[in-house]
Amino acid sequence: MKYLYVALLSILGMNVQAQNNLSISSLDRNPWGAVNASVIQTDGVIENSGSNDIEVMVRRTIVDTVPGSQNYFCWVQCYEPQTEVSPSPLTIPAGQSASDFYADYKPNGNAGVSTMIYCFYDRLVQSDSVCATVRFSASPAGILDVFAGDRSGVSESYPNPARSIANINYALAQGWRKAEIKVYSMLGSLVKQVALKENQGTLKLNVSTLPSGMYFYMLTVDDREISTKKMLVTK
Repeated sequence: MKYLYVALLSILGMNVQAQNNLSISSLDRNPWGAVNASVIQTDGVIENSGSNDIEVMVRRTIVDTVPGSQNYFCWVQCYEPQTEVSPSPLTIPAGQSASDFYADYKPNGNAGVSTMIYCFYDRLVQSDSVCATVRFSASPAGILDVFAGDRSGVSESYPNPARSIANINYALAQGWRKAEIKVYSMLGSLVKQVALKENQGTLKLNVSTLPSGMYFYMLTVDDREISTKKMLVTK
């Protein structure tokens, strides 16, 4: 009976230790910009829902990166591009959050998508952690170039042709109430319709269920046709 009691305490202790008190909010996991943008940035809020203060570290893992681009992150301070783990932790008090995380990406004129994983973890109990995958997209038809000013529009889709996901950058002028991107077949049939929620961003359009062929996608704002472009889907 004594050994059973000790075993139960051990199991309960393991469960308490494995509890995840860290979480991420307000992090754009798909930031984008033009290839000539000085920097493409994302930032996030790290929350500590536990009852104790946590010394939080950050680890960056590069999954793949566009040749010629650069990336680095900031936590307490900004670090050199070669830094993979923050040298110093940031203490987040119990029940509070920190908005000190920034990740910067410099495309340096190179188009494509670079993927990073950022993990935030307790310095003392590393199993208490949370990770986020961020894909930085630099578009050759960047929305920042094509639609500079107070206008609405969409970029060319990329990659083109697309097999599973087609990325479409968009920007909406101030004051819009309803905005959608509609996809039509060559025969004019509506095959997809997606409502937009933000003033600007990247729509990741799932085209895996569409037959191979040419399609048109149209941006409509407040029931007005703003822009129409072509997109090729292949299998």
